[in-house]
Amino acid sequence: AELLLDNEFLNEGLIELTKYKNHREEKGWKTPERYQVLFSKVSNISTSLSDNKLFYESTKVNAEDFILSNIPSTNVVLYDVFKNKEGKERLIFTDFKDIEFVTNRRKSKCLENAKKNEVFEAKIHFDKINQKYLVLKIKKSDIAIDNLINNASEEIAIVDHINNQKKLFHYVINTRQDGVIHFDQTTLKLNIGDFIKIKYYFSNDKKSAKSKINILKVETTQEVKNSLIKTITGELKLKYKVNGSTYDYDDIIDEQLDIDIRKPDFGFINDYYVPKYLLENSNINSNINVRVKVLFNGEKWNVFKIINNI
Repeated sequence: AELLLDNEFLNEGLIELTKYKNHREEKGWKTPERYQVLFSKVSNISTSLSDNKLFYESTKVNAEDFILSNIPSTNVVLYDVFKNKEGKERLIFTDFKDIEFVTNRRKSKCLENAKKNEVFEAKIHFDKINQKYLVLKIKKSDIAIDNLINNASEEIAIVDHINNQKKLFHYVINTRQDGVIHFDQTTLKLNIGDFIKIKYYFSNDKKSAKSKINILKVETTQEVKNSLIKTITGELKLKYKVNGSTYDYDDIIDEQLDIDIRKPDFGFINDYYVPKYLLENSNINSNINVRVKVLFNGEKWNVFKIINNI
């Protein structure tokens, strides 16, 4: 009613006010002061119509825009398409921040042939009872998807593992956040210990009902997160595994055991584990003082590079 009156649709505003007043009287409720203020604008006119059906039908598109005019538009991306338990197709939209909603292609003609990564302009309402967003109106947008990606959440992460067989990188952001980047998601050639800057957003996994990180953009960075990497120095102590038993390098030398010291199986610097491949790459076959780099894999610190001997 207030929107109608503000736009000089007095008869139509009167009809909505009358319906509002009748409804409250049926419920035994008082009319608020705001009603009296609005009614004073049309108290000197009358109408024989009981509803605005003809008005809304004759100006259906304009009326929809009019009713939703005070709701801001949000640019969203068609991020994914899936089928629910009944086999019905559903479309997932997001603004790459804190808005995500699901709808179907029948919601709007513009969705009939919509494809993933296309951008739309939507008017939405948050349903507090069901804790979800409802789409009221949606149409194609002129905004490029890169604009939304650039406004997405950003983090610095470290590459802590590379699985060439599965063709993926594993990265760590902190003790609570980590994830994978498949080789086909980036052209970057990354190494363990590299820092990357990622653009991402959280979504709810439909199968596990858990939140997951969706990678939108990956790039290398010179920024370093000190909580994920550090350099330490100390004595690297070699270990050898023979017939189910583990021997220290010093014991082999002191006791002159028949074990090939050129082939250590692993080692420790302080309490940090040093894998066999790093020992082989650095041609280390005796206890020596070294400087190494260690990274945090989300649970513990791992040596990933032997810098040099001291």
